Amino acid sequence: MCGIFGVVGRPDWVLGLRPKASMTAMAHRGPDGSGLWRSPSFDRAAGGSSPACVLAHTRLSIIDLSDAAAQPMTTGDGRYTLAYNGEVYNFPEIRRELETLGETFRSSGDSEVVLKACVRWSERAPERFRGMFSLGLWDERDKRLLLARDRLGVKPLYLAETPGGIAFASEVRTLLAAGAVPRVLSARGLHGYLRFGSVQEPDTLVEGVSSLEPGTTLVWSGEGGRVRRYWALPDAPPAPIARVEAVAEIRRLLHESVRMRLVSDVPFGVFLSGGADSSALTALASAEAARPIHTFTVGFD
Repeated sequence: MCGIFGVVGRPDWVLGLRPKASMTAMAHRGPDGSGLWRSPSFDRAAGGSSPACVLAHTRLSIIDLSDAAAQPMTTGDGRYTLAYNGEVYNFPEIRRELETLGETFRSSGDSEVVLKACVRWSERAPERFRGMFSLGLWDERDKRLLLARDRLGVKPLYLAETPGGIAFASEVRTLLAAGAVPRVLSARGLHGYLRFGSVQEPDTLVEGVSSLEPGTTLVWSGEGGRVRRYWALPDAPPAPIARVEAVAEIRRLLHESVRMRLVSDVPFGVFLSGGADSSALTALASAEAARPIHTFTVGFD
């Protein structure tokens, strides 16, 4: 699952936050490791005007369990640093493309591929990713932050823009623990919760905190942020096809999707609800996997 946290902004504001407390607040998302990164100018940032940056990460190890895949991850020249949560399932294909462009890799997982893809293609990189992800990439030279969220918003990414700068995290509680925003109830978020039974994105229950919308990127500098939507459902429905063709295409897509999600360096399993969907996915996974699939059904009193 992993957890990410980051702050960028006026040095005195950044220095007044509690990044270690943020890591404690999201430790449950990543029990296998953690990392805290400060921009090189952080120690002398209090007297400067250039934006300072802090990134934190708690890790749930899935692919490449070694320290080579630990985060936050920085490029060899020290310019870019990544905090990333999720899985990009087509990372082997992207890695091969980057290698043809001259890139080399020291790890075998997807994090380094995501880092170097974002360095090369900037805010257009998420368009190439197939998976679920949220990420923050800091450019130390240009003092610029790139945030991105997957197409359907499977992975969360919460934002707080303040007069001092911007903070982001995988959970609202992480922003509160770090002191990025005060603990003030959002009337709009509460209204949505009471009306619909859940808070409607991009609102949250905390005033001043919102979620980055699915399928969007945000580029933030000292002058503010710029949001760009890189994906949305098409306005017009596809042309109709025969039922037999539709069944065959859905079956192909499901096989492909399940196969891509079976890449793992740790054991994996399937939650069975008793419904047709989880049963069908288990059958597909069993056909694709090289070893038996563990299944689990959970009940509550």
